Amino acid sequence: AALERTIEEAIQHGEHTSNVHLNPQKVSELLAAARTAAVQSPGGWVLLTSSGARFFVRQMLEANFPQVTVLSHGEIPPGLRVASLGVLRGGGA
Repeated sequence: AALERTIEEAIQHGEHTSNVHLNPQKVSELLAAARTAAVQSPGGWVLLTSSGARFFVRQMLEANFPQVTVLSHGEIPPGLRVASLGVLRGGGA
């Protein structure tokens, strides 16, 4: 949640585009946490995030983790049960 909030706060909206200006250390922390999740879930996993952060999280992960699906909470169909296997936290924890 803290890492997600950091990403959302780093989003800068322009007239026609939005960009994320995130400290490279935070990007490294996200990638390290994703690496840990990939090792713990070799069969694949889905990352749920806020709708505001989804696009940017996907951009940061796609080069190293093309198999990971990134969804916002609003994209989960009503009634579908989701089992949380963990939380990505900054610092790779």
